[in-house]
Amino acid sequence: MKIGSGQLGFTDQSGKLLELMEGEKLGGSVVRRMNNGMYLINLKGRQVTATLDTELGDSTRFRAQVVRSGSQVELKIIRNFEDGFNSALVKPAPAQSGVQTEDGADAVIFRLLKGTISGAKEGDTLNLNIVRTMADGLKLLDAGGYLFKADIGQTVLNTLKAQIIKTDPFLELMVMKTPIENLDPLAVKTEVGKFDFAALLKNTGKFSSLSLLDLTPDDIKAAIRNSGIFFENKLANGEQVSGDEKFRAYTEGDVPARETVTRLQLVNVLMADGLVSYLKTKDEDVSDALVRYKKDDKGDGIMYISLEFSKIGKTFIIARQIRDVFDILVKSEADISELLKSIDVENALIRWKKYEPKDEAVFEVKKDTAQHLGGFDATA
Repeated sequence: MKIGSGQLGFTDQSGKLLELMEGEKLGGSVVRRMNNGMYLINLKGRQVTATLDTELGDSTRFRAQVVRSGSQVELKIIRNFEDGFNSALVKPAPAQSGVQTEDGADAVIFRLLKGTISGAKEGDTLNLNIVRTMADGLKLLDAGGYLFKADIGQTVLNTLKAQIIKTDPFLELMVMKTPIENLDPLAVKTEVGKFDFAALLKNTGKFSSLSLLDLTPDDIKAAIRNSGIFFENKLANGEQVSGDEKFRAYTEGDVPARETVTRLQLVNVLMADGLVSYLKTKDEDVSDALVRYKKDDKGDGIMYISLEFSKIGKTFIIARQIRDVFDILVKSEADISELLKSIDVENALIRWKKYEPKDEAVFEVKKDTAQHLGGFDATA
């Protein structure tokens, strides 16, 4: 294989690059120059030898286009960064595509050159991560390490889900857009930017509240279920909505509550790693509570609850289930370790530690949502 500033020819005697398609654009790097004057090149995860008609230093990265494939591979180096990526042909998905998409999701088809995504098989699903917006308005997408451009317009999220529906004679991906992608991206970002827990607790909970004296796990589940987060889902499934907070807001014309719950819904969609909600309490000596359920690196669930008691001060509770045992850590400003020792809960280990304000960072959900929002990406 030989590489140069113009034509870059790779004599592929090893047969490692037979799957390269003419017209394909890809990235590579120089590993080192060998004693015989040839170069060891890293290309598509493989190391091959190449002759270059121009000198390139060790670790130099480049992008190139395949102008001749087969056993005598020739590549042309692309100097302009934005020209160094193949563009997907975008077309609407046919109504009868035979592919099951996510509930309520729209879909479009991305057509790429055959073999550009290594190991692609029909039926596989993969994530498409938006790397940046190019100067021409196209999005640069990463599909398992393969970079390509596509005209998908403005997006709300930085990750799209795709399913491989064809591998020959072209590679075709069905890209599924969740319902939130049909919303105006700027409007979504504006509403999420307005989200505030203080406003949430002030404007909601007028329908019902909880008593901590006889609180059960089912009470917490019911309260979250009626917090307004699942209102539209209930309507779609014909479920009862009479006790739902967002339903109350609609029927009473409570605009602040409706807007606040809508922002909470958007935050939950964008976080994509669990759920955040609230609990309203009846006891005047106990504040309303913030609740977040989150999955850890092992896939286990963790529940965080933040509230304040008049006698023990700010309190932060972390509860996680480890197989059949619940590990509950109560962190409060006042020392209640002796009190907790007297509490006997079946299959539960209850511990106490001193409250630390830094724990509340788990409720800084705007930082989490920013990681999934599109449109604030870098422009090349």
